Amino acid sequence: ALCINVISVLFPSCPFMVAQWLALTLAAARAFASNAPATCDSAPSIGEPGRFMSPALLQVRRSPSRAHAQDTGGSDGAQLVTVFSVECKSYHEWQTVTLHSSWRRANVPGKLVRLLACPEALRAQSLDLSGLAGMETHVHEVADSFYPPLNKPFGLMTWLNDGGGRDMPGDTVVMIVDCDMVFYGGGKVLEAITPLVERVQSGAAPALGNDEVYTVKGLQAQNWTMARHFNVSNVERLQSIAVPILLRKDTLAEFVSRYYGITRDIVRDSSLLALVHDGNQLAPWIAEMVGYTLATERVAHETQRQWPALESAQPPWGAGTQAPLFVHYAHTFRLCGRVFGKSLYHSLDLLRCTTNATQLAVLQPPSQAEAKENSCQLCVQNGDAYGVPATCHLEGGGKAVGLYAWEQVHEAVSSWRSIHCA
Repeated sequence: ALCINVISVLFPSCPFMVAQWLALTLAAARAFASNAPATCDSAPSIGEPGRFMSPALLQVRRSPSRAHAQDTGGSDGAQLVTVFSVECKSYHEWQTVTLHSSWRRANVPGKLVRLLACPEALRAQSLDLSGLAGMETHVHEVADSFYPPLNKPFGLMTWLNDGGGRDMPGDTVVMIVDCDMVFYGGGKVLEAITPLVERVQSGAAPALGNDEVYTVKGLQAQNWTMARHFNVSNVERLQSIAVPILLRKDTLAEFVSRYYGITRDIVRDSSLLALVHDGNQLAPWIAEMVGYTLATERVAHETQRQWPALESAQPPWGAGTQAPLFVHYAHTFRLCGRVFGKSLYHSLDLLRCTTNATQLAVLQPPSQAEAKENSCQLCVQNGDAYGVPATCHLEGGGKAVGLYAWEQVHEAVSSWRSIHCA
């Protein structure tokens, strides 16, 4: 399920993509990238109420929070910044609103930073999210239109060099997440996150992260050719780290340029991209994760083995702990005969005021009472999650976290529309 997450997030048309990539041609990769879910071709009409912002407003800005712990962080004044990377697409806008709502509800200390990859020509049409209290937006150019995940290391690098990250104290803890995640923590997020932040800020651990295993397996499957190319001195130190990642700002600053540079070099060199593997198959879509693995050779991450809360639940699957810090809603699943999946809303702008009630009705989750009925099954069909056959025989923990993520999206979208589309 771990490698499936990356595939389904980046390229929903995976069977076609895998077939093309077996040919190992850059042309195939470029053709396939056009199907990445980070793209959204629906263009809203200019002038819609509550929809667009001026270029002047789309600068790095901060909205003060009235009821949220800001800057001083959790206990002992620990500073925390939660960072995520998106593009100026409606698909990422509703995910941003959902993540922000979840972050506020969980009362996570510090601030939320959106790294927004947006071409100059599209900035005037981007949704005005400046009213989301406690969230800053760092706008930067698109790093690569062929491979959108390159925006993540590029955005982090420009934020640290030229944006709000530049003036933060070196011991500020940066928590890197994905936009399709919501805070969970069994209702005790602050209790779960405080020891993680303190562990990193004190220097007791260089970094924390979720070890997903497969990038290192892929490097090994290719006889460490990629590692040697980028002058990795000791492959035994490599880790397959994925979100959530917690590390100090000064630690991130030490390797972020290499993280970006390695990822850029991989995706722009067909011979290197042809080496990206997940231990079972060629997997060029995980190039950014490989870039992080190679760039952090000398940064030892403590993982979910020491900190179980780092292992995110990924519905329709649960997690190895009853209270994961996050739910990562990357996959499509079916609950009580209804379907939920972020990929269903690539072309439907959930925040657009002219999107009608009939179109939005499919976003309504089952009730808690319905979900408790024995007749309510948690299922996937063929194509819902790459490589997973149709089944309703899924472990019970996935039902609770799946319904939770669905509710979070529905509540956040409904709340935003009630304010901006009244």
